[in-house]
Amino acid sequence: MKKYISFILTLFVVMQLWGQDTIEVVNIENQAVQDYMEDARKTYEENPDYLVSVITTYNSAEKYGLNLDKPQGKLIEWTPSTTGANVQEVRITVSENSDYSDGYIFHPDYKWDSSFVVYNLLPNCVYFYKVEEFLTNGDSTEMVSGKFRTEGQVRMIQVPNCKNIRDLGGWPTQYGVPVKYGRLYRSGSFDRINSEGRKILVDDLNVLAELDLRHEVDHTTSLLGKDKDYLRIPHEAYLKGLTQHNSVYVLDLMWIIDRMKENKNVDWHCAIGCDRCGTLSFLIEGLLGLSELDLCRDYELSTLSLSEKNKRVRIHLKNLLDHVRTHGPKDNLAQCFYNYWLSIGMGGEDLDYFLQEMLDIDFNDSIWIKTRIEEANKAGYSYEKKEGVIQTITSTSYVTPSKPVTYRVKKGDTLSKIANKYGTTVSKLKKLNNLKSDMIREGQVLTVKSSGGESSTTNTKKTTSQWQQKKTTHVIKNGETLGGIAKHYKVTVSDLKKWNKLKSDKIVAGKKLIIYK
Repeated sequence: MKKYISFILTLFVVMQLWGQDTIEVVNIENQAVQDYMEDARKTYEENPDYLVSVITTYNSAEKYGLNLDKPQGKLIEWTPSTTGANVQEVRITVSENSDYSDGYIFHPDYKWDSSFVVYNLLPNCVYFYKVEEFLTNGDSTEMVSGKFRTEGQVRMIQVPNCKNIRDLGGWPTQYGVPVKYGRLYRSGSFDRINSEGRKILVDDLNVLAELDLRHEVDHTTSLLGKDKDYLRIPHEAYLKGLTQHNSVYVLDLMWIIDRMKENKNVDWHCAIGCDRCGTLSFLIEGLLGLSELDLCRDYELSTLSLSEKNKRVRIHLKNLLDHVRTHGPKDNLAQCFYNYWLSIGMGGEDLDYFLQEMLDIDFNDSIWIKTRIEEANKAGYSYEKKEGVIQTITSTSYVTPSKPVTYRVKKGDTLSKIANKYGTTVSKLKKLNNLKSDMIREGQVLTVKSSGGESSTTNTKKTTSQWQQKKTTHVIKNGETLGGIAKHYKVTVSDLKKWNKLKSDKIVAGKKLIIYK
């Protein structure tokens, strides 16, 4: 009897598995992405020193074809029942529900078409589909129906005339859960988007907010629609962005959080979605708990949207990772990113809200909060938001790049006099104007301030003020440490070292430290 029951159970399991296998499987990752993801995982685990990059193998039109920044779709085919002249509408419905509720409606380009490819599917889902033909006489016929299952991780997005769009979701995290799909997107610009592309992003993906990281354009409204939320803030890329222009990231994340609270999905982009966009994505994905290997893998995927000679390889991230790791314990990369965000002015409550929304974890749990606060305090970072940090940005805010400031040389002028007048240095003037010597001539026009650095914010509503800094000094007492002093003044150890040009954490009693608050 036991053997008989065991046989029945085994047969039941086999039938279940067999039933699953009969469902068509569609991998949303194109072949180049599939091959790259596996090769990069193995190679970078074996070569963690950044001396090797494999992405250069996969951006090959000869091997993989074109449009490598696009997903694979599901091809649906049918046989038309009559001539196109008698057809009023061909309707394709795709849904995660067997009754086709809450489904997406598509139409082929022409009524006499017999196939259509459905893109931008979520991975790891079962989809049901049907194709219906509606005739001019009022009759309708179901041409074909079926179901399929999707797999894959990297969710690239197909939008006409747009490049390098992908969902941040799907990546495994240090917190034990993957990043949620369908909330945040990164991309190249929308400068060539058409009405079909707007429909995909706005209607299908609920992307209702555009964060533009460029300084080289003068847009004041979103190309997704004038009624969509839009913010443009000029960004720098890589280490310069993280160290010299990091206040913009606070504006970015606060603006993103405000949009999330309104259930608006967000896309951020620069021109091609690689450098400035890649740096912001790196900081956000690191906060979400991606591993070092996956931060590199996602960063390099942007190369698939570029020419074969224009690569973005993971070596670009080495300095960024080294810098972020100075902010926390070496064995806890997510905490290092968390501390970095605290160091530039984000508050812990805002960070926790963001993590909770993107990971579906209750970060209000006392254990989670206690752990992060304790680790932040150990490194000298406050869980509270710094005074003076911009609290909110209105959806109508945008940034215009400042114009270069020029000066016409007068008789008797020297580079030194001009530098003193404009609060700069001779070396900077020479660099701005490509001067090989200190010699200048009367009537010569010099650039004394570039257009790429500072920027002015133009709002239709009032925005909060920029950082308010006060300089103070602290005389070091016996037994004090940089961490303790940083905690007392609610600043970071790295800031103390930067302000005082300290190469190590060693300090001497009686010496003075400069502190800005």
